[in-house]
Amino acid sequence: MKISSLFKKFLLVLTLFITVWSCSKSNNDLTPTPVDPIDQAVQTLIDDVLIVDYLQTHFYNAADFQNPAPNFNFDIIFDTIAGENSTQTPLFNQVEKKSFVIDDVTFNYYILKINEGFGNRPHFIDSTLVNFRGSLLNNIVFDSSVNPIWFDLGTVVDGFRQAMLEFKSAESSSLNSDGTSTFTNFGVGAVFFPSGMGFANIPQPNVPANSPLVFRIKLFASLEADHDLDGIPSWMEDLNNNQNPSDDDTDGDRFPNYLDTNDDGDLILTFNEIIINPDGTITFPDCDGDGIPDYLDKDICPK
Repeated sequence: MKISSLFKKFLLVLTLFITVWSCSKSNNDLTPTPVDPIDQAVQTLIDDVLIVDYLQTHFYNAADFQNPAPNFNFDIIFDTIAGENSTQTPLFNQVEKKSFVIDDVTFNYYILKINEGFGNRPHFIDSTLVNFRGSLLNNIVFDSSVNPIWFDLGTVVDGFRQAMLEFKSAESSSLNSDGTSTFTNFGVGAVFFPSGMGFANIPQPNVPANSPLVFRIKLFASLEADHDLDGIPSWMEDLNNNQNPSDDDTDGDRFPNYLDTNDDGDLILTFNEIIINPDGTITFPDCDGDGIPDYLDKDICPK
């Protein structure tokens, strides 16, 4: 009797689950202590098995992108490798495996990069104009956009945000007579990521708890965000470079720097402690030479 490779993988994950369960008990306690159902270190292993199986058994409409028809919409279509499609190349052979760490847990996710794009690459907290289609591994769509929509990347789930950082915006755009826009050479691709980079154990409309997610993405435009309008782009106010600007609060006033017009809490607004050059670059003066730029230094130099 044959055992499917997916079943074998599940047995491996189940063995690991039982091992963690057993090790969580004290030597004197014979009462089973199950692993926390939202333990992401365990859940992400389960999710990865499911994602890899999907990637190994599905393909996308690559031929449509290689020889696009005049009115091709650049929609990605996934289908099962079977029957007349049995010779198709698995997605697993075409994706790039990436990793992302959240709370000391490493999550694997997979990027299908069909067209990287020729414009600007967004930062993790920029505003992006996209078309998207979010689905489960059973291909049920839980959310999508018909027309391009603006997203603040600081407000989306980790998996979607990390995917956007892999693409660039359109090379050019033009306004049509009906008010719509046409974009050329924009970013097109998809991302497959575990539940811990999505909604985790919190169910959403049409998304059960602990669901790995798939997003098909078209990136049309990207705008550098300055949420507090202090002259410093929000991504530059992530001082510890952990893609979480909310934990950077120089003056401790409970307003993170990217939402604070006076980052150091002195009597001078941040905008007045920096120099925006004609080419758009920023100079950060340090009047007392202590290695701390003025906009982050509460010490005020005498005029």
